[in-house]
Amino acid sequence: MQKVLFKNKDILSSANIKKYLGDYYDLFKFDIRKTVTSTNTILRKAAMAGDAEGLVVIAEEQTDGHGKFNRKFYSNYGSGVYMSLLLRPNFTAMTSSLITAAAATAVAEAIEDVSNFKTKIKWVNDILINDKKVCGILTEGAISSNNNGFDYIVLGIGVNVFEPSSGFNEEIRDIAGAVFPHKSSISNARSKVIASILKHFWNYYKDFEKKNFFEGYKKRSCLINKNVVVTQAGKTLLATVLDIDENCRLVLKYCDGTIDTISSGEMKLSKL
Repeated sequence: MQKVLFKNKDILSSANIKKYLGDYYDLFKFDIRKTVTSTNTILRKAAMAGDAEGLVVIAEEQTDGHGKFNRKFYSNYGSGVYMSLLLRPNFTAMTSSLITAAAATAVAEAIEDVSNFKTKIKWVNDILINDKKVCGILTEGAISSNNNGFDYIVLGIGVNVFEPSSGFNEEIRDIAGAVFPHKSSISNARSKVIASILKHFWNYYKDFEKKNFFEGYKKRSCLINKNVVVTQAGKTLLATVLDIDENCRLVLKYCDGTIDTISSGEMKLSKL
């Protein structure tokens, strides 16, 4: 019995994560907490206080986790990866819009490394397995007053590693999924996911101008050649997704034949 419990342990600790980081063992500093309002909120305060790039705040639970458009992100205790990474990039604010795409690619690759499941990316920041959302990403930053770049970026990542024992909240039950159905699926799953995300992301971040993540991002798209409902600036329109360009913007063809490229907005698959 003791052997089985040890095999299936899932304890989040700096030491447990670092043993999977390989050459990046000393690159990250971890602040691991039981319950927080939001890891992005905690890390944003640390950024404003002057903490260095590479700080990672991780929580067992968030009481006020949120995602794009300030939607609630359900963060059940002990069942997911809820983490935020502090970045202090030296590139421009225009380029930094690709951070989310790079992170999405890194998360997709990390999930595939740990689970062997195939992932898809729903533009711009959702990771899917079997058409169910298993991860959301929220990138927030502060513009530097000295140049056209950022003082800091907070990269928030939430992954449903296990399905909660009580099931997903009714509000998201039809759209949410998990990488693994229960905690006995794999030993140290969350630590492995965290380490793999950080390694993949940092490989892209250190040579960010090369956009080495782009091919992996595009090939996982679940929207190319699909009809979608686009909501942008208060308007909702039908369109077909033609492509994703080199800046990870969506190339759309609207019903009237107009072709446009967008970098933000809400996207849903159309049933038409």
